[in-house]
Amino acid sequence: MRRPQADRLSPDELGRLAEVFALGGIDVVKDDHGLADQPSATFEERVTACQAALDRVADATGRRTLYVATRRALRTGSARRSSSATEAEQAR
Repeated sequence: MRRPQADRLSPDELGRLAEVFALGGIDVVKDDHGLADQPSATFEERVTACQAALDRVADATGRRTLYVATRRALRTGSARRSSSATEAEQAR
């Protein structure tokens, strides 16, 4: 299991990792860094980049990898994250 440090990777880098993992046959990409926005990649940026990468793989291969983003945050942040995750899902 690879656990990239989101505080060191940009959203594009995280998306590329998700794409590589999906192409390699992984079933689930789980975003454990959803507990806090990271300086280099906010929750919304990570969800958008990773979901887009996994959508590209699904379009190319016909195989879908599940992206699970932890949405827990301080009070109002949780609702915002739910909306962001829902918007990313609906954009597919």
